[in-house]
Formats: sequence, structure tokens, C-alpha cells
Amino acid sequence: MKGGGTINIQGYVTMKIYVRLFLGAGVPFAIIMTLVLALSYGFLWGLIYGLLAGIVFGLSMSLILGSLHVEAMKRVSGSRDVDMTKVHHRGERIVAQPFDEAFELCELTLSEIKGGEIQSRNKDDRERHGKVSVKR
Repeated sequence: MKGGGTINIQGYVTMKIYVRLFLGAGVPFAIIMTLVLALSYGFLWGLIYGLLAGIVFGLSMSLILGSLHVEAMKRVSGSRDVDMTKVHHRGERIVAQPFDEAFELCELTLSEIKGGEIQSRNKDDRERHGKVSVKR
């Protein structure tokens, strides 16, 4: 906790990514290496070498893939303050133009994006709700 009881979201989200990648890559690798090395070196040494191999592999994958993911999400979202570990991401953009121009630009942008659709539009209330998704 920093700043009198506030949670540092950036650090929490980043750490969460690294821990999930470490466990997701390191644990299965350690189990496989323990089984393989136990056949060659005996159970105790196979366990020790397998755990060390899992830790090294998990840390390597976590640092490489985690850093790439954090930087990619930073570019996409514009900040690290969003929970980047989730599948669905939401974002807001501020357009510094007159309302009518910005409204038309948003409609044009959503229609140009492959898989983008305008869910609803209400020019009187100055609201636009759009959806962009990746379709294969």
C-alpha cells in the first residue's frame, strides 16, 4: 500500500502477470524434468535438478514473455493502470475536436476497423458506444 491506503495498481497488475507466467511455465516444466531426471540420477537428485530447472525456466519465461506483454498492453491501452491480465479490455479516448467532428470521426473509425460495429448512437446526449473485437 502506498500513498495513505491506496493500492498501486500498476505494480499489482504487473506482478500478477509475472507470477502467473512463472507458475504456468515453471511448474509443468519442473514436473516433467523431475520425472525425466529421476530416471537418470535417482529420485532425490532428479527432484533437486528438476525443481532448479523449473525455477530457471519459469523465471526466464516470466521475464521475457511478461515484459513483452506489459509493453504491448502499455502501447495498446496507453497506460499500465488497467488490469492487463484479463481477456477483455475496455478503454476511453478523449478527442480534442469540436463535438460534431469528433462524433463523425468516431463513427468512421468504428466502421473502418475490421470487426468493429457501432452498438448505439445518441448524438443528442453526446454519447457513442462502440464495440471492436477480433474475429477470425
